[in-house]
Amino acid sequence: MGQVRALVEAAVAGSKQPVTIKLRSGWDELTKVFIEAGKIAEEAGAAAVTLHARTRSGQFAGKACWDDIKKLKEALRIPVIGNGDITNGPEAARMLKETGCDAVMIGRAALGNPWVFREINHFLETGREYPQPTYEEKAELILEHARLLARTDDEDRAILKMRGILTRYTRGWIGGGVLRRKMFALNDFGGLKDLLHEYLAGRNISDQRTSETE
Repeated sequence: MGQVRALVEAAVAGSKQPVTIKLRSGWDELTKVFIEAGKIAEEAGAAAVTLHARTRSGQFAGKACWDDIKKLKEALRIPVIGNGDITNGPEAARMLKETGCDAVMIGRAALGNPWVFREINHFLETGREYPQPTYEEKAELILEHARLLARTDDEDRAILKMRGILTRYTRGWIGGGVLRRKMFALNDFGGLKDLLHEYLAGRNISDQRTSETE
């Protein structure tokens, strides 16, 4: 724990901005040290502590132990941010209520779904779920994501990086498996744009046919 104190103190001393830290509950279920580590961070000058309520050995398996977040909140005076298993507005609201934490942090749920922040904020403000993004909205953001990647990499590298990201963006799409196989064969931005437009056009025709037969 001496290293934790030294690291936080050094970060606080060297920063003009508030310093926050993120912890896991511990190494494994038998060695949970999040309260001790949180108190040390508070004493060393941290402005807030985020707790991912899983152990290091647990990786991302199983359910996050929100009770750990509640215990840390009760033990510290500085804000505590809860993290783990938040994918939508109702879950965020439930964590805030059950643990008393000051805020929630979103991690993996935002991969391929950046709209999750909009949805959660809307639910916390209104108690109602936000409409899911349309296929057109998702396709537009995929293209924007690729454009932004191309600003820091050449187009070939940007498209290669997009391949893994596209898997998350298109999860749950009708015919998504076929679409992804075609995407993985692409080598340029123009091809990605054409493929998405082709997919959306096919969906619109299918939707129109369904409406005509109802």
